[in-house]
Amino acid sequence: MAGAFAGNAAQHTTMRNYTSKQTPNQRNILGYAAAAIACALALLAVYAVDNGHTPYLVRDIFPGGGGRHHIPTKVYLPVHSVFEFASIVVSFAVFTIGYYGYRQTRNRQDLFIAVTFMVVGALDFVHTLSFKGMPNFLGTNSVGGAAAYWVTARLIGACALLAAAFIPQNCKNRLLTPKALLPAATGLVIGIITLFTVYGKVVPGLMYVVTDHGGHLTPLKVALEYAVVALLATAFWAFRRTGRWHSGSARLIRISIIIAIGAEVCFTLYRSAFDGYNLVGHILKVASYYFILQALFVSSLRRPYMELSLTKEQLRQSFTRIGDALASGLRKDTTLKLISSLAMEMLGADFAAIGEIKRRDLIRVDSFSGLCPEPFELPVKHSLTGKAIEAGRPLIVPDLNKNPLARPEILALGIRSFLSAPIQHGSGASGAIYVGSFESGRFTEDDAEVLTAFARQAALALQDAEHYEREHRIADELQHVLFPPNSIERDGYTITGRYQPAWEEARVGGDFYDYFDLGDGKLGIVIGDVSGKGLHAAVHTAIVKYSCQAYLREGYGPANALKRIDQTFKDRSRQEMYPDTVFVTMFCAVLDTATGHLTYANAGHEPAINISKTGESRDLDSTGPILGLGIGIEVEQSEDTIERGGTLVMYTDGITESRVGANIFGFDRLKQTVEGCVRWSTEDMADAICQKALEYSYNHSFGDDVALVLVRRKDE
Repeated sequence: MAGAFAGNAAQHTTMRNYTSKQTPNQRNILGYAAAAIACALALLAVYAVDNGHTPYLVRDIFPGGGGRHHIPTKVYLPVHSVFEFASIVVSFAVFTIGYYGYRQTRNRQDLFIAVTFMVVGALDFVHTLSFKGMPNFLGTNSVGGAAAYWVTARLIGACALLAAAFIPQNCKNRLLTPKALLPAATGLVIGIITLFTVYGKVVPGLMYVVTDHGGHLTPLKVALEYAVVALLATAFWAFRRTGRWHSGSARLIRISIIIAIGAEVCFTLYRSAFDGYNLVGHILKVASYYFILQALFVSSLRRPYMELSLTKEQLRQSFTRIGDALASGLRKDTTLKLISSLAMEMLGADFAAIGEIKRRDLIRVDSFSGLCPEPFELPVKHSLTGKAIEAGRPLIVPDLNKNPLARPEILALGIRSFLSAPIQHGSGASGAIYVGSFESGRFTEDDAEVLTAFARQAALALQDAEHYEREHRIADELQHVLFPPNSIERDGYTITGRYQPAWEEARVGGDFYDYFDLGDGKLGIVIGDVSGKGLHAAVHTAIVKYSCQAYLREGYGPANALKRIDQTFKDRSRQEMYPDTVFVTMFCAVLDTATGHLTYANAGHEPAINISKTGESRDLDSTGPILGLGIGIEVEQSEDTIERGGTLVMYTDGITESRVGANIFGFDRLKQTVEGCVRWSTEDMADAICQKALEYSYNHSFGDDVALVLVRRKDE
């Protein structure tokens, strides 16, 4: 009866399915087969006892056997009551969880099932108290009277399960609400009890006939039980056909239905209210309810917990990416792309874009996420984005097909609902963020508040990016003064460096590298990326670079040198001598030229590649977080060796993040390039790496500054 719950839990049980060596289909078939075999064995056991094949243990407890001679009433009644009250408790637990869960999920399929369980539980309760041998309740208790309540509850449950298979989880029918369902359910229970009480002398005879030799079920009772079986089988098929069962929870529900069918078969065979078939039928019913309870746990308890965990993780990632967007303000195109992508993810949209005001009367729409049409322009006047910008508040359009201002470029993508929020700069607006969905009426006022708050943060990031653009060239000239020679030969090593600023995009990245003599046959090698504010980025680069050089010359190891640089950041920031928005990633190493031994620390920087002359490579990954967080960090130190003829390749993210649209050059392509030219000279190897990344980039120009250092140990 809880088939609806299975659909809700499907996505949360997928991982469990994939952990098995068997396919989901195989696991389903095995589960169904096991349930069917268990029911068959139970029926065979009762049949054996009924025909005189009675085990000694059963003979001792139930003299005379199971089905042919009834079980003593004093034994049977407590057992029956325990089984029935167990199923009643489960029924009302399903109702309670489903009813109160509806307040959060608004899932009317679950609500319908929950209210059905309330009716079934109530009728099972009356059935238990009306059972023959219990104190008289609502008249004289009898086998037929109890059977009437029983079969009515089963029919209602089976019919409700079949109906639920055709109720969408997002159904909006007003009849499927607590205000409508609860009175109807209460009236149904009262009506059935009243009807059976008023006709208390007629109803029992319709279900069970008492004879001189005991009694037997009526054809009507048997037919109704088989009708329940048919309804359950049809419901099984209906849920499968609607595609709602694709999870471990669904498998549990199917198993429960198979066991419930076995129980119904038992209730077509018993001759006495106290015989073995009746007892086994109640046992199977409890087993069926047990599997329903398991499915309910997965759907109504585990699912909200997992969704909460998922939401928490998404929120954490969203805030991380907001920080990335703000910290990447030196790259306006990347900042815009991050803002667009994050807006789409936060609101679960299918599409997002940024509209920038290029002239007083013109908006350029670009930086698409989800879908990637060609950039286009539209007037501020007579456009949806323009209306949001002019009004200074978010705009929700439930159905673009019904709005005359909808752009054909957007309609052609299949977008149906639209939400836009202005990006405010001080008293004015520089543009707008907008998101779209393939579903009409997708966005709410709450979504508009979220996008508006995010647009305020986006405005800060874009303001910084525009400021950085004006200062990039000056800072880049200063950085050129700070770089060492492009190539040097030292103690059996060739060291080659490359630096390429992003001139066209005019973005200061603070990329730098350095190599210097430490004495005693040791070399210091450093590469890093400093974020910052415009011209000051180059100044911060100089501070970081020469601080690191000084610490290494004083005898500090790479890890301690990075820790002291981070402490310098923290101290200067506390004294307001240094902005708290500057972050640094660095790879710092000390090379023993005699042995090739390398001691290094990596503070959130791209992994260096140590590749032998034969092409085997190792990645020197991060050993600590980025510098400048202001919280005090721990950086670990690690070691490696540059083999004879081997090369150490260090680089900044301008190489790996070279991109065309959403596709980046990436670490794997870099590694393939390095492996392909490992026997080349360091000059040619450096040029090849830069060229490959450049060819992969949009318009063959880097969107970020690039720094690259290669250290080659000679073969002899």
